[in-house]
Amino acid sequence: MKKRMLCCVLCSVSAMLASCEVHWGEKSADVPWWLIVIPTVAFLIVVLYFVGKHLSSKEHVCPRCEKSFYPKWWQVAFTVHKNGEGVLRCPHCKTKGFCRVSHKEDWDVW
Repeated sequence: MKKRMLCCVLCSVSAMLASCEVHWGEKSADVPWWLIVIPTVAFLIVVLYFVGKHLSSKEHVCPRCEKSFYPKWWQVAFTVHKNGEGVLRCPHCKTKGFCRVSHKEDWDVW
């Protein structure tokens, strides 16, 4: 999965670098490659940070030992997610698997 993600990133970066010409109506201008890459990378870093902070504030439950834990934001930001579950390593039993997000605190409001 990481190889596929790296390939997608490299393909998108090469596509961005190949399209450094901007057309605005009848006018066109060449744009330096770094003027495209730096804001894109900064945007991706900010998005990964906020998504990671949001998901790390949720309680996750291990599929094996059923204990709950709160992962670090970078662990959640750089993992595979599917149907409200993420591939994480349980700090209690050290099992790596799809840990579901506990919705217990959502119901505490009611």
